Amino acid sequence: MSVRLQIALGCAFVLAAGTAGAAELGFVWVESNVGGASGGHFALRLDDRVYSYHASDDGLLLLERRTRRRFEFHYATLENRPLHVASVEVPADVFARVRDGFSGAYLDEQRALARVERRRENVALLETLVGERTGVRARGAGLLDPRRAGSDAGRALRRAIEARLGRDFLAREIARLGDALRGADLGADRGDAALTRHRERLAERAALVALRDARDVDVRAVVPADAALLSAEEAASLAGLRERLTATVIGLLTSKRPDRGHALFLAAARHHAVQRSLDESRLVLLDPLVRNAAVLDAREVESRRAELEAVASYSERVYRAERTRLRGAGPSERGYQRIEEWAARAAEHRAALDAGRGLHTAVERRPPERRRTVAAIASATPEADLRASLAAARRRLHALRRDLRAERGYGLLERNCATGVIETLNASLGGARSAEHALGGRLEAGDGLGFVPFVLFGQVRERLAVTRVERVASYRERRLRAQRDSSWLGSLREATTLTSSIYRPRADDTSFLLFTDDVFWARPAFGLVNLGWGLADGLAGVVTAPLDRGRRFRRGLSGAFFSLPELAWVNVRKGSFDASTLAPEDFDR
Repeated sequence: MSVRLQIALGCAFVLAAGTAGAAELGFVWVESNVGGASGGHFALRLDDRVYSYHASDDGLLLLERRTRRRFEFHYATLENRPLHVASVEVPADVFARVRDGFSGAYLDEQRALARVERRRENVALLETLVGERTGVRARGAGLLDPRRAGSDAGRALRRAIEARLGRDFLAREIARLGDALRGADLGADRGDAALTRHRERLAERAALVALRDARDVDVRAVVPADAALLSAEEAASLAGLRERLTATVIGLLTSKRPDRGHALFLAAARHHAVQRSLDESRLVLLDPLVRNAAVLDAREVESRRAELEAVASYSERVYRAERTRLRGAGPSERGYQRIEEWAARAAEHRAALDAGRGLHTAVERRPPERRRTVAAIASATPEADLRASLAAARRRLHALRRDLRAERGYGLLERNCATGVIETLNASLGGARSAEHALGGRLEAGDGLGFVPFVLFGQVRERLAVTRVERVASYRERRLRAQRDSSWLGSLREATTLTSSIYRPRADDTSFLLFTDDVFWARPAFGLVNLGWGLADGLAGVVTAPLDRGRRFRRGLSGAFFSLPELAWVNVRKGSFDASTLAPEDFDR
């Protein structure tokens, strides 16, 4: 081998090794749209995960984590907002530090929110013990029905417990927990740990009572049974799952896990649902739907029938795909949870459409936790001490909420989606100076109008070694490109909201006539037309106000407001889309 060839091969090896050891940070700018999106959005893409900050209803700036597909579907498709991604190549170790930093920040935030929830529940416990509330709401207790004691599935599970742990195991554990609850010291000096442990013991005792009484699953906690009969493969998979759930219950009963009440309720309820599936030869699943979520009333359901029909059809299709997990060795816990989740989504939308009732719009993306009030066992703590403990618990809750707002409060200029991403990025790399060394350029949160998403995106391109910039087209842009009709008549038709074959006017988009996101020099003229259109619609809304509660009036004035930037060649409003306008393949983006 010649020296020249050896050098060439060596260089190629070095370059290949360098490429293999590199990864990309994707800085994402999402263009603006009306309402809360009018300032644009900023995010960081790390492989298939996208992290971004958003303002919550209670004024906090919270970190959100989504898959790349779901992020792009939400912003580029439903919200019709183009995405710009500037990719920066970094060494693998730098990428790992950034990834771990954002993952850690997300988990820290979830733990902080969980601490607030625990303190809120501890306050509710003490309010119950002093007589200001009736009972304690326990997670999972609503999955099993006290009125359905002595069920066949419940007795079978109880026999398995007794065969493994002894006939008097449940009775002994119930008595032990009762004694511990009655003897608990819940004075003001005991703090949140004692209160949390008391709540966990109450939930655990309630779960043991449900197992002792062989309670069946609550009919309100299950999704209506699927009409499709179980195949032999599915039945065999479910039989294996039933045995694993039996082992899970026994394992929980012998574990040291302090918060096993909900886990026991859930495993027992799933066991009974699986047994019912085998008995009826139809798949019966627990319902994880959040029942206290926002609801569309029957009138809104009817007005959005096409959209909700599309969502229902898509959910049914995904549910059928998820159900194929039952045809092999059986789903994992997460796989079974996904079957529950999509079955609940499909059933909720289908029931609202077929029965003409309201729709619960959210589905909980975690194991079912239907709550029910369980009786609180009075402790030996004197009432005066309990009231002092309640006052102290309320102070701790107030202080934690105050600290959370101080640490994570949203601010339009000083702490928003743009500054949050840069603060977390720099923190994950050891500070701004270390980050500058790792990234090859300096980014400071809010520096030089960097709190504005598109300004920050410009800073990324100017200050860092950007290897490429890609643009993810909005949904309307993709549809326009895919259309075969490129004639002037076709372009004219798609330029107006009244004649477009792609877009259907939506109240949330405000009132406008002409699209201006795909024109530039003509934008002021188009904006002037939109301004007049919005004002005219607002004036008409004065007449219709007694009938529509001023909705048309507000839509018209908002339309006129968002037309003003167009007079200066700036586009904010782009229109948005609902599920009725999307083809099935669009859901899979």
